Amino acid sequence: PREDLKDAVIDYLIVQHEVQLEMAEHQIVVPPPPPE
Repeated sequence: PREDLKDAVIDYLIVQHEVQLEMAEHQIVVPPPPPE
């Protein structure tokens, strides 16, 4: 059914968003080396 497909897409987008947030957090935790 169309509703099930919509729910699946929403769940997929939420998971993708959470993954992006986790990656962003890891990037923030590891700072770039200071310039010489």
